Amino acid sequence: MKETILLIDDNVTDSRELTKELKTNGFNVIYCDNGEAGIEALENNKISLILLDMIMPEMDGLTFLSELKARNYNTPVIMFTSINHNIVQQRCFNMGINDYVVKPCYIGFLIKKIRCVLEEKIKITELNNKLWIYENIKVNFSTRQVLWNDNEVSLGKTRLEILKLLINNKGIVLSREQIINYIWGTHCKINDRTVDSHISKIRTALDLNCLKSIPGYGYILDC
Repeated sequence: MKETILLIDDNVTDSRELTKELKTNGFNVIYCDNGEAGIEALENNKISLILLDMIMPEMDGLTFLSELKARNYNTPVIMFTSINHNIVQQRCFNMGINDYVVKPCYIGFLIKKIRCVLEEKIKITELNNKLWIYENIKVNFSTRQVLWNDNEVSLGKTRLEILKLLINNKGIVLSREQIINYIWGTHCKINDRTVDSHISKIRTALDLNCLKSIPGYGYILDC
């Protein structure tokens, strides 16, 4: 079954050529020339990945990302834009994008980026149905059962989602802002202390010493 890419870009000419290349490489493509149409397409189709331009009239890329979070969509997003600025890139990543590709680029490079993001999506989906085991901890993400020394532990939905996020990014430092944006969305007013409290309770409940804090930044699951 082919993966479907939602391409949102107001440059019709370039998008027509890109659509041809994507189809040649085995993808289905739905094209929209503005963010509002993109939201509608997302609501009415099964989308595997969004390829999103930054500068568009009415609804720009950042506004589109905010709208995704407000509607609780977790569809992977690659920002595909001519803006090559570190601050803009960081802001996009903080808002939950999966990758950032600067135009123009070699089509093979873009295809590789798309495939990498889709492969990571598959891994996350698989984790939802898997048993994670570390020392005396067992977490069944399908049944949402958590065991420590064979005793059931109640983490709660939010802390279980945070643990899943950390496992998916094992060995990678996640900032508090990244955790907040992923778990609650950019539209929610959540402060750093809330994250710290949840992390502390996860660590205590599971005696998870490999869940480490990085002073001034965030957390890493280093096990």
